[in-house]
Amino acid sequence: MPERPLRYNGFKSVVLSLTDVGFIINPYDSCVANKTIEGEQMTICFHVDNCKLSHRKQKVMDRMIEYLRQEYESIFEDGSGAMTVSRGKVHKYLGMTLDYTVRGQVKISMFDYVNEILTAFDKAEPKGAGTKSSAAPEKLFTVDKNYEKLQPNKAVEFHNLVAKTLYATKRARPDTCTAIVFLTTRVRAPDKDDWTKLCDDISIVKRSAL
Repeated sequence: MPERPLRYNGFKSVVLSLTDVGFIINPYDSCVANKTIEGEQMTICFHVDNCKLSHRKQKVMDRMIEYLRQEYESIFEDGSGAMTVSRGKVHKYLGMTLDYTVRGQVKISMFDYVNEILTAFDKAEPKGAGTKSSAAPEKLFTVDKNYEKLQPNKAVEFHNLVAKTLYATKRARPDTCTAIVFLTTRVRAPDKDDWTKLCDDISIVKRSAL
């Protein structure tokens, strides 16, 4: 899994680099490209400066990694763009741990990422908060305009925590979905009641993560 810094027009540059050598961009996900090489499909997933490559043959992987090195390392004259490569059965990719230890299967977990959320929450709410037994309490969708708005720094913390939890929701914590979907509509001008609802949601994550 190469990780390489991109400077210039990131997404378009990667697409051009791949299509120039015969890759076809997936019509359903423009950050996935495929190409049949030596009778087997190579798939490349990319996001900003992270790529995930897969192919049955090691030599094909080696050639593609070298091609990506030549494409991108040279633009950093000071050497700061050196690509790092991870090989093996277990990989860290975009907050996920991808475990291919069992042949024909992949196990995806986000324990480390969830712990990052909890650490950020503990920093924002050092005394602890959240007591509901459900991540979607009865009054979740009720907006009371009488509640005081959060201070700017607290509002930023609210936005960051909601965004981080939303990312985990789609991949590892669907139990937080109902609350987070609502809280994403509140990030522009959150109030203290929104903060309480977020605390309730994350407290459920914290208890189940122990």
